[in-house]
Amino acid sequence: MALILMREILLVLIVLTIFGCVSRKQNNALIGKWYTNDPKFELLEIEFKKDSVYQRYFRNNLSAEWNQNANWETKRNEIKLTNITGTFQDRENLVWIYKLNKQENRLNIKIKGDTTNFPILIKAKSAFDFFVKNIELKIDLPETGNALESAKHINQSFEVYAGYNKNSFIVKTKNSNNLANIQSEVENFKSRSRKEFLPFLYFTLIADKNIPNKKIDSIIRTLKETSVKKVYRVYKTSENNYLENLNWLGVKN
Repeated sequence: MALILMREILLVLIVLTIFGCVSRKQNNALIGKWYTNDPKFELLEIEFKKDSVYQRYFRNNLSAEWNQNANWETKRNEIKLTNITGTFQDRENLVWIYKLNKQENRLNIKIKGDTTNFPILIKAKSAFDFFVKNIELKIDLPETGNALESAKHINQSFEVYAGYNKNSFIVKTKNSNNLANIQSEVENFKSRSRKEFLPFLYFTLIADKNIPNKKIDSIIRTLKETSVKKVYRVYKTSENNYLENLNWLGVKN
């Protein structure tokens, strides 16, 4: 009888140890920064630290629109948030249902007891690292010490990306892997824009610094053949390298 009892106790300890190891592994996988493009905002950042989680939302080319901070712990497929503080706080506790992919670099979250789902979050070191992972291009921005203008507004900016993927040079938009349909894409973009914004629409060209000038000039010419004539090429500076936000700054061409 005593031997059976000892075996049952040992089995329970083994099970608890396994669940404890799984929980610690999941916690370690969550720790870090996660980003997504939220439909209502330009950018959502969630950062898990050892005992706290921090959310920041950005809108257009502004700084953080609002933020929240909380303590967190995991249990099976749930993340329990407690002691929530920050902008627009409407509750002290919250539970997220979450799922990691096998590579532990994509995260799905939905609020328990709510229909609200977050878009898929991507693990990244910074806002710019998230950006290049999201568009699946290698881009190292050129740097300048000259004065730059804001080159991002959600209602006026049509973004174009030029960079590399597995040594292949690619120019793409949010909706296409090339510029073959740029005319129709621009007209569709204009049809969704408010009438008062139409005179102020422009392209935001986010291009790698190693692309030859002739290719950059060719891209700009192609863009200007559409009904939108202004093109801003994005640069980074010593003060703004887009680690914390994606408030593009550029030079008009």
